[in-house]
Amino acid sequence: MVDIMKELGKESNLTKDIYPLVEIRGENLGTNWKARVRATLEENSSDVDGWLGKYDLFHNKDKGEGNWILRELDESSHEGRLNLWKKIKKIPDGEIDPSYIRELKIYKGATGICRDDSGICISVLNTGKHYPDDIFDEGILYHYPNTPKRPKTFDINETNSVKECASKGLPLFVILPGNNSKKRSIRLGWVADYDDDSEQFLIKFGEAKPEPVVEKEEQGFVGKTKRKKKLKEVATRSNNQTKFRFDVLKRYGSKCALCNIENKYLVDAAHIIPVDEDGTDDPRNGLILCKNHHAAFDRNLFKIDPNDFSIVVKDNLINISESNLITKTGKMPHIEALEYRFNK
Repeated sequence: MVDIMKELGKESNLTKDIYPLVEIRGENLGTNWKARVRATLEENSSDVDGWLGKYDLFHNKDKGEGNWILRELDESSHEGRLNLWKKIKKIPDGEIDPSYIRELKIYKGATGICRDDSGICISVLNTGKHYPDDIFDEGILYHYPNTPKRPKTFDINETNSVKECASKGLPLFVILPGNNSKKRSIRLGWVADYDDDSEQFLIKFGEAKPEPVVEKEEQGFVGKTKRKKKLKEVATRSNNQTKFRFDVLKRYGSKCALCNIENKYLVDAAHIIPVDEDGTDDPRNGLILCKNHHAAFDRNLFKIDPNDFSIVVKDNLINISESNLITKTGKMPHIEALEYRFNK
């Protein structure tokens, strides 16, 4: 049956496609051969009640319609996408012609988020032109689409297709500019997390599915850690800061904790225990501050009392509209981080 489905090579209807090919290829089929074919499909598919629980080879795409596909060929399945990745890895230098990307059905053009035939995101495109996506060594922060010249529902559907990709635990393809302007580079990625407030997806690169995100409240807090010194320290810090910014925005929201500025492009993720003092990238060691208050915080022009989260201004050098720390989500930094900074 596997050979039959491979020969068909795509989603096939039981009556129109599968039975006719079995009849051509089969020998001594007997009187009940159609029932046996159907049983073979159902007994080896987790999509139907008749699954025996051992092999999961076939995907029943539309229940009741008789449409089947071999899972390893199905672009909406985990196996199908990893098989596409195997083909991509064989390309010398990883520089891929856009026509081949379309041939693989990874990208269809005219949109930043591409969906497969079942409506689930299969790829995201980064050109570096339209959205300020942050690419770092381990992944990319991909912004939700916001296209002025088309209905809002289109952007919503694209965004939801990426969320569905995450909920189903499927890999996707991140299409990046190639070294040659006429070529593309592709990375295999996974939607590790997303944040509706800052409207960003955290996509991590790699062949292995990343570990599920665990709320930091469920983990012990470590405010300081010995950071490894690397030759490319500036680039490394930038990579770490990209992920740190995502985590801090998700924890606190995109509003400055000391004033009314609320815009993800106008606020920073600030470390409470500074990086130069081996402060960690735990979001509980962070705050969302506008650029002015971030600069003032770095220069120790104010402190945050860890006992009541009140703002203590040094020698009245600046005016701060909020008398207490206020975050959009109501979550607060870790007391140990605030104590360290307050007692400096």
